[in-house]
Amino acid sequence: MRYQKQAVALVVAWFMVGGFAHLFMAGFFVKLVPIDVPYRFAIVCFGGILEMVVAVAVLFKELRRYAGSVLFVCTLLMLPVHFYTWQHAGLFPALPEWVLAVRLVLHALFPIVIWYGCIHYTPPAELVESKKGADEGVHGQLQTGVGQPVMRTVGVTPASNATQWSEQKRSPTP
Repeated sequence: MRYQKQAVALVVAWFMVGGFAHLFMAGFFVKLVPIDVPYRFAIVCFGGILEMVVAVAVLFKELRRYAGSVLFVCTLLMLPVHFYTWQHAGLFPALPEWVLAVRLVLHALFPIVIWYGCIHYTPPAELVESKKGADEGVHGQLQTGVGQPVMRTVGVTPASNATQWSEQKRSPTP
């Protein structure tokens, strides 16, 4: 939990920059996708949009675990493309082989950063305590009658139907 905020910031920055790059340098990224893959340009553009949308979702703590899971799976699914570019370095003369190797290693290790910052950001002990506290709060509301629906009938007021209202408060709720 020590570097969780830094990991989240790195994930957001990485995928926002990557998303913009996929959109504004789509021609470059299309060349990196194997030729056998259909709709390469559409896939690259969709991937860029998906990266940016999910990176924004990571900023919201309520969505972070789900967004992190999406990024984790997508990053793992894209590893074969990075391996392909490194394996066929001759097809990409503009990029030295060592750049492709570093790129492969970074993309292979990045799921760890995503997992640490986004998926594993709440320890199990805190989850148990927060659930227990929430259950006690609901149980307390049921015992006191707070939060229960109020009887709303035209013409019936607490004064005209006092017996029924007092019985309703005394009866235990399941």
